[in-house]
Amino acid sequence: MKNRLDKDQIINIPKLINFGIINLDEAYESYHEYDLEIPDHAFYILMEKLPIDLNHINPSDTHFESLEQQLYNLNYVIKRSHNDIRPQNIIVSRDRAYLIDFSESSECNYEPIYNVPRTRRKRFEIRVPFDLARLKRYQNDLKEN
Repeated sequence: MKNRLDKDQIINIPKLINFGIINLDEAYESYHEYDLEIPDHAFYILMEKLPIDLNHINPSDTHFESLEQQLYNLNYVIKRSHNDIRPQNIIVSRDRAYLIDFSESSECNYEPIYNVPRTRRKRFEIRVPFDLARLKRYQNDLKEN
């Protein structure tokens, strides 16, 4: 049995924290993993009690704005795609929602694509990645019901 983690499996946690994917405000415990052979790095398990998923509440626009920001950071800044956006993988705490379960995530290289319509209006259409399109579809389904 291996007692160490593969370096390839380690996610750069400080990078995720800097872009708001992990909320440090209410983290209540941290552990150092001294068995990792990566000098000058501390690894933390951050836990916040978030008991509600989207199957049990009616999410607000604020929740969806929070998720959109996280998806933007995930897709464009960190270059990862979640690939499993559904109510069970979104949990809510007060006015903020969080993406969980990154087991289906993969690397991606999304760049915003702007389509200029051929009308006199000066509006731009932005083609969005699969994750954001799926979230928007879920939000629209909730509004229709």
